[in-house]
Amino acid sequence: MGSVNSLKIKHPIQSSVHVGVLGDPHIPAYAWTVDRVLDEGTVFLFTGTETTSQSKALPLVSGTSILSLSLRTFNTWSTRLRLYQLSLESCYPGKLELQEPCDFLYERLSASQPTKSTQSLPQPREVQPREMDQGCPRWCPLKKFIMDANASNLSDSRYGYDFVVATTQASINSTLLGYLRHNPQPENYLCFLANQNGDPSSMISLEQLLALTDNVNPFDIPDGTACNDPRILALTRARFIIGNKIQMGLPPGILPRDLPPVVTLGSSATNVRFRMFCSQFTVIQNTPPGGFNQSGNWNVWGQDPGTPWRVETNVDLVIKDLDRELNTPYLNKHPDIKERLWNQLNNLSGTAFSLQQLLFDLENAVLQSVPRFPGVPPGSEAQSALQRSFVSLWSASVKDHGFPLVSIVAIPEAKDESQLHLTSFERHVNPLQGDNGKVIPYPTSLQQEATTLNYLCAADGDSQPEAIGFGWNWVSEADIDSKSGVIAINRNTFAKYLKQLLLSYVQRCCMYPEIILTSDTIKSRLKLDSNPPVVELLPTGSRTLHFSYSGHSKKETSIAGMDGTSTYTCDIDCSGQTITVAQHLVVHAILWHTGRTAEADVIDMTMTAVYRLNPDSNGHLNMTREDESSSTRDTGKDLDFGWCNSIVPWSGLGKKLSDQIRLTKEMVTELPLAQLPTFIFPGAETLTYAMARFSDHHDLKTRD
Repeated sequence: MGSVNSLKIKHPIQSSVHVGVLGDPHIPAYAWTVDRVLDEGTVFLFTGTETTSQSKALPLVSGTSILSLSLRTFNTWSTRLRLYQLSLESCYPGKLELQEPCDFLYERLSASQPTKSTQSLPQPREVQPREMDQGCPRWCPLKKFIMDANASNLSDSRYGYDFVVATTQASINSTLLGYLRHNPQPENYLCFLANQNGDPSSMISLEQLLALTDNVNPFDIPDGTACNDPRILALTRARFIIGNKIQMGLPPGILPRDLPPVVTLGSSATNVRFRMFCSQFTVIQNTPPGGFNQSGNWNVWGQDPGTPWRVETNVDLVIKDLDRELNTPYLNKHPDIKERLWNQLNNLSGTAFSLQQLLFDLENAVLQSVPRFPGVPPGSEAQSALQRSFVSLWSASVKDHGFPLVSIVAIPEAKDESQLHLTSFERHVNPLQGDNGKVIPYPTSLQQEATTLNYLCAADGDSQPEAIGFGWNWVSEADIDSKSGVIAINRNTFAKYLKQLLLSYVQRCCMYPEIILTSDTIKSRLKLDSNPPVVELLPTGSRTLHFSYSGHSKKETSIAGMDGTSTYTCDIDCSGQTITVAQHLVVHAILWHTGRTAEADVIDMTMTAVYRLNPDSNGHLNMTREDESSSTRDTGKDLDFGWCNSIVPWSGLGKKLSDQIRLTKEMVTELPLAQLPTFIFPGAETLTYAMARFSDHHDLKTRD
């Protein structure tokens, strides 16, 4: 391959960038916004060379003030790089509008384009799509960059969830292993009694066995103890035949990184593969004297350090299946136990999204397959004992009783401080999608790690939409080391929150012109109106919330009068990493006297404040006012009759009246987003947060 060339882009970039196959004017189906380009430090993707078929991210090499890239030459025609610009709202299949493709030879890329403000860059002009370059090799594949969480569009009618918490399989497994390492779980004992044929026939607790044997604990008796030992004789009289001791945790003698995943999400939340590792796993078998073995045996088996045993099964994590899962004869006869288990499984508190809660749910979920015991030597007596007892009897018992696989520590509920109060949720698995926008049928282990378990959430009593797959990946396979997941809030849900937060402040800006008219004078001022403003939640575009108000007054006599109209609007724009609040107040006045008229916009004030999102690690969304981007201006004019005569009583009143009205405009102030109560992301009790921004469809999202 050739040398690395450092190129600086002369061509302006406004809202998004695309690079297709080298030499091919066709475009991929996804664009990056400029602020994301600057944020992520990469600018282009391309494919289709003779030496590689993989997408390449070309890094920014000189910071964010100048867009620069490194291009490695692969062959003679790779020196021609086609750069595409698309408007942000037209970057999805079916809405693609091809902008002018620009061919850049190296010598034309010697200059640089400063990008101190992405808002100041010019928009590209639209041109007609061009035919495919005949010089491009026909075998070049058109590689599409798959949409990630920046494509989040929860307000789409197909979804409608108030917010989504998506966690990668990689993060789930890493956190679960850490939790098991530092949080010892209870020891579990399963004891089985034999029937007349010497086969395990019933399962009892250790406490029940101790009551039958005068407190003889089989798990205290070492392997190879003679069968005439008084303790074993007491156990034999109680018909004890097999015992299992299981404690969930990290197995000894092996590093966590060398273990298979605790959870494999697969393609559906109804069929999640769960591997329960054990810090202790002991199997006891009591073979009394008789038959072919005249002396009898007392056998104790356990996992050796470095060769862990585990219990493996498939489970259903879908919340709507809970009613069916808990509809067992035992739980129906014990409604108090059923209700307690339901509340623990359907945890709607601040710990709902914790991995500890997920572990509890995994342990209590309905079994979709018979437990297996990988690691237990095949054909061994231990495997035979487990098959005879655990699989045959315990699995049947759990279906009747609804008991968990083993007992673990239930996560206590905690108050969720978020303004979005979780009232219901469902789980859904989002497998990684490939270049064609479809689920990858045979994912690699790395691609499987990028699969996300999604909590589809409804807040404040909203209805819970059906769980369906998303048209984007929440986390790409390239990001699994840096991103645990994503929390995304529906643009409409966040707009409702802003509406409640700002309404009282907007109300103070709703004023009508009050007019006081007498025979010899007239006065006017702005007065608060008790009527509320009109509020609109806007379904598309970066403007998500619109307040509007209009007030009117008119007073007149036979020779004079005044007509005043005030209009006020407040628009909330959510884009990139900022919220922009734009207020506009116009007071239009008409003054007349003895046939002469003065008319003007006495106030025409625009007030713009820009706030940058700054979440802390605890989920508090702080907002910082950007002084350099905020401004206030008033282009209002005085009422002017165009003449002045001291003999006329109202001469010069136009300016005085204008000044009177402007005195009260100070009641319109910036909406103090930075000083208002801080928005708290859902799950702040258990999740960590970094870098909040709005998606291309203006959902509020942040990385976990």
